[in-house]
Amino acid sequence: MKHLEKNALDFGNSYDSIIYTAIGEINRIHGTWLFSSSVWGERVLTTTGFIRRKNTDVQSQIIIKERNLRRLFDLIYSHGEISRAALATKTKLSPTTVSTLVDEMIESGLLESCGVENSNRIGRKAILLRVNPSRLQIPTIAWERDGFRYSLYDLACNELESYFFPFGSNINYAEQLHDLILRKSKGIDQSRLGALCISIPAVVDAHTHKIISTVLDVRGQEDFLVDIRKHFLARPVVIGNESAFYAYAEKEFSLSVRAENVIYINVNVGVGAGIIYRGKIYRGSFGMAGEFGHTSVDMNGPLCSCGNRGCLERLISLPRIIERVVNAVEADSDSLLHGICRGNLTSVTLEQIAQAFKHSDPTVVAEMDQVALILSVGINNVIRIFDPEIVVVGGGVEVFGPVFLEMVKRYITQNGSSVLTSGVKIIYTQLPPTCKSMGAAKYYIDNIMRITERKEEDVIVC
Repeated sequence: MKHLEKNALDFGNSYDSIIYTAIGEINRIHGTWLFSSSVWGERVLTTTGFIRRKNTDVQSQIIIKERNLRRLFDLIYSHGEISRAALATKTKLSPTTVSTLVDEMIESGLLESCGVENSNRIGRKAILLRVNPSRLQIPTIAWERDGFRYSLYDLACNELESYFFPFGSNINYAEQLHDLILRKSKGIDQSRLGALCISIPAVVDAHTHKIISTVLDVRGQEDFLVDIRKHFLARPVVIGNESAFYAYAEKEFSLSVRAENVIYINVNVGVGAGIIYRGKIYRGSFGMAGEFGHTSVDMNGPLCSCGNRGCLERLISLPRIIERVVNAVEADSDSLLHGICRGNLTSVTLEQIAQAFKHSDPTVVAEMDQVALILSVGINNVIRIFDPEIVVVGGGVEVFGPVFLEMVKRYITQNGSSVLTSGVKIIYTQLPPTCKSMGAAKYYIDNIMRITERKEEDVIVC
């Protein structure tokens, strides 16, 4: 006997649809892109996708079809505009198969025709296809120390709207997140919504979904993901470390060469790393990969909050850089930094230190040389373990400019094997700090989004 239970789609007052959850079945309504929740035992599964499965499809056919749909979609996405004939040539699929699958994606609104190809070929011109950017909206949240940064993207990763919401005191993060989207978003169309993507400067346990390591103040709210599912019942939530999404954004939107193995070094309030291995975010077995800041470079160094000694985060995070420079400058009355900060060393900013560094202040340069040495040791270790093509340095330390980066590279060359490091390109990030949200949206499109409908976990940690 079928048991149906009505649930209001609690994603904002503008979402006036009603979804039905069912044990043993999914009751789909409101078009081909509505996410529905289904309770199976104690797990909540979410159906995602654009194209409905046929009842006659067997599992092997579904797998093959999804694979071919994905190949075609990815080719169209990467080429911008392409014909059916070109798709058949590149995929080695038959023209009939290509046309059938393309027609399904057009019918679902995922693709659209965009004119005819420009060629001198005699005969009928081939019709060009492209991805329809407006078919999907991806809401993203960048969880920062002082607030949520909300951005909404379309299927082409164009930003549709963006707001920043500072935290108040004694807030419930899940409730505030729901409230800001409910009250502030002007551009959301609930019939086109994809997953809610959250970037966070934290490690999230892949099994328990608890926040277990972070520079954020989440005391008492480590079960944030459990709480947020109470407010966002009908969409999956994708959450990942911000450094990983920074790395993916660099790979997709910044690098001048194609690279499948990229590491992003994030020197900020904490120190972390995002690892792209074979084109995808690498998390390790338990989601702990990329804890670059808690690797030790001095076994007798100061005690870190993680219990280790001499961790990179304890030595060269941005607050530590400011602290060590200020301590050195206090003993040097001739330092330019005194004039730059007007004698107020208690409120020195990173930008002021960078200004003194660029003016070759001896004391500041000496301290930043030590920072470069420590950072180079960490990067050298990462290079030896992962053998990346490119290491991107960002998070805030890039404010010190090319001279500092050259210091880091010089120490890497001096202290590492030239055979192991000579082929690695080490660069600063060229993207703005907000790019992590765009990286999250693009990662969802490339690696998580389904073309055909499928039941999957309601929380995806990446």
